[in-house]
Amino acid sequence: MSSLSTLFTALLAAVSLASATPLVRRTAAGNPNLITQLRTSTQVNRTNALIEDEPDFSNFKFNFLEKLKPGPFGGGVVVANGETFPAVTGTGISGGVVFLPPCGMNGAHTHPRASEFAIASNATVKTGYVMENGAAKFIDLTLNPLEGVVFPQGSIHFQFNDNCDPTMLFVGLSSEDPGTSFAVKNVFALGNPAASAALGLPDKINDQNLEAFTDSLPTGIILGAKECAKRCKIDGAPMIKDSN
Repeated sequence: MSSLSTLFTALLAAVSLASATPLVRRTAAGNPNLITQLRTSTQVNRTNALIEDEPDFSNFKFNFLEKLKPGPFGGGVVVANGETFPAVTGTGISGGVVFLPPCGMNGAHTHPRASEFAIASNATVKTGYVMENGAAKFIDLTLNPLEGVVFPQGSIHFQFNDNCDPTMLFVGLSSEDPGTSFAVKNVFALGNPAASAALGLPDKINDQNLEAFTDSLPTGIILGAKECAKRCKIDGAPMIKDSN
């Protein structure tokens, strides 16, 4: 297990280097005409078109580190889907890597067109999900290294690295176009009266401040808990500030 841990530590250390010096190259993902052709072709013709576009077969592999663009809190989510990795066209699947910095959380979200199978790599990850109305309760889990969980299509779920070292999750998705919808922010994106009504019509949320409040809500990789940030001595993490 120690050699596996060393491997992941080296890979995570490479994330900052890869994001600082990205390698830019043309692939099928940057060729909209080819993407359109792939969507209307047979599997054999798709394969031949990808080879013709890049004879060195580079269209058949996907580099997640090259595509990583860390946010304000670090980390990020990279998905190989029908747009970013056209080789999955016609397969009905996509894949991803969730890069979680210390105390980082992939905030509550859904995939409207896919179920997800997420696998922890080298550290424990707190996670869970809720189904639609009528489901029994919140499914609350902690994944140990190399344990996985399935998030059914449409379920609201999250992943939280409650540790002081970075980690990753490997993700499989049951659609070439899974989509992502951040649950809380998109409730407020409905505007009033729907947003205020969903909260029970609070006095503090009105037409004048709703847009500003919505813009302040973080998405993507965010701080998961203040206690973790204090324990890991993390300053400046994006969060909604206390009102007092």
